[in-house]
Amino acid sequence: MSQANVIPYAPPENFGRPRLVAAVWIAFIGLALILLGGCFLIGVMGLLSPSFRYFNGSSTISPLRAWGVVLMIVLYICAFGCFGGAIALLIRGLRILFQIVAS
Repeated sequence: MSQANVIPYAPPENFGRPRLVAAVWIAFIGLALILLGGCFLIGVMGLLSPSFRYFNGSSTISPLRAWGVVLMIVLYICAFGCFGGAIALLIRGLRILFQIVAS
């Protein structure tokens, strides 16, 4: 950048604020992933609990068919994937936030 383009009375930009906003968003998305993982676990509970499954208080227990077992495994994988991603994002976001606060 040449000296002709520099405005002498303009203060230099501080790039700390966008980093702070990004860290807050990363931590917020981590919390949202925890919520989403809980929703997947509610789906598993709906598969395993007959009164929750039919919403009418019926206590007849019907065994899960093959598609039910596959759906349950997929829901567990999605839930624990969300929890793992949330832990990684929360650690990363909070680490950045603590570095900004410390400096």
